[in-house]
Amino acid sequence: MKKTPMMFILCAALTFGSAGPGMADDARLMSMIQNMQTQMEGMQKLIAAQGAEIQALKKQSPERSVLPEPAGNFKENLKASIGDSDRWLKDLDFKGDVRLRYEALDFSDGETVKGTRDRNRFRYRLRFGWDKQLYDDLSLGFWLASGDTAAGTSTNDTLDTDFSKKLIWIERIYVNYTPSYIKGLRITAGKFENPLVSTALVWDSDIRPEGLYEHYKFSLMGGKVSPFVTLGQWILQEDSVGAPGDAELFVYQTGLDWIASDDFLNDQPLKVKLAASYYDFTDYGDSFVAAGGNPLQANGNLAAQDFNLGDVYFETRFTPIKIGDKPVPLKLFAHYIQNFDGSAIQTTTSLDDQDYAYGYGLQVGEIKAPGDWTFYWRYGFIAPNAVPGGLADADFGAANRRGMQGSFTYRLRDNLDFEFTTYLTGNVTGVDTENRTFQSNLLMKF
Repeated sequence: MKKTPMMFILCAALTFGSAGPGMADDARLMSMIQNMQTQMEGMQKLIAAQGAEIQALKKQSPERSVLPEPAGNFKENLKASIGDSDRWLKDLDFKGDVRLRYEALDFSDGETVKGTRDRNRFRYRLRFGWDKQLYDDLSLGFWLASGDTAAGTSTNDTLDTDFSKKLIWIERIYVNYTPSYIKGLRITAGKFENPLVSTALVWDSDIRPEGLYEHYKFSLMGGKVSPFVTLGQWILQEDSVGAPGDAELFVYQTGLDWIASDDFLNDQPLKVKLAASYYDFTDYGDSFVAAGGNPLQANGNLAAQDFNLGDVYFETRFTPIKIGDKPVPLKLFAHYIQNFDGSAIQTTTSLDDQDYAYGYGLQVGEIKAPGDWTFYWRYGFIAPNAVPGGLADADFGAANRRGMQGSFTYRLRDNLDFEFTTYLTGNVTGVDTENRTFQSNLLMKF
């Protein structure tokens, strides 16, 4: 390779040298060739020196290629670090929510039974937990929640008591079994979310029943009709003395979801939900935790003694209007409850016709994305012996209450909602104390 430049130069010199007789001097030609050869040799030495310097620099700071680690190596390294614990990361679902609340309570007719005056308070709710799929047919869950008392009707805590630490309780702990040989069957044991179709007339939304339930749902007519059955065997009190005995609740509910029309209004379906339930409370009147508006006997037991409830629930959903191109769904619902043992009152005061409850309401809108909103309104009437007051909606006032609730919810961002709720309620019997409750909530999910 080193001879190639020299040969090129020699040929060029001879070529141009033969172009005219005035440049044929051999001595001059050889001098030019020697000078050019000297310059080329110098350039080659300089290039070689620079190449040596580059190689030296590469040895001092070698280039590193960043390549993704093969999946197999990552799993092997993870297992080497934490052993077989990585199995628990698969199908593990962690979630929760935080709610910040300002609440104003206005007792317009003076003080309440507890002697409290109008109140302004700041409250919060924290709930979080894990759901884990252990096998194809078996899963478990474990949830914790805040709360200033152990009462099952509230997970709120108040900012109060000189910056004291706040309590955390076990809210849910349960196991779900869904056998593959009976599709649609779910069996749940422990402390769990309420599986029943119902309203706040009977159940506060924070109630987490304890015991066992079985839920079975199947489809007919190509999925347009879906009947369901829910059976519950729930524990209320365990009596170690033996009298009056263990308090329990047996629940029987059946119903169906029905798509009555695929294209009812605005290219949207008409859906109907029906449910009928029977609640059999045993030994509850002697072992209840909170009366919640139920009248008492002189000995402190509930006047109703027992609760055997029958209830019927109806709900329909359709889309009567659109705003722009966006459907605005509407839900209408009604609920009626009768306590068949409420007339057997153990008291000298006549409490006839105080063993039923009813309610109705609506919800407009649906929340799926930022900018969505809903408006909710309901009216409720709960006679003193209609339902166990200690389990009904605490914000509404539990049993022996009548009145209305209104709520507006707006989604600010993904998983971030603002909600304003008001309750306007009064007593059914006794002193007609009118209570007004106003709540501003900021709800965040994670």
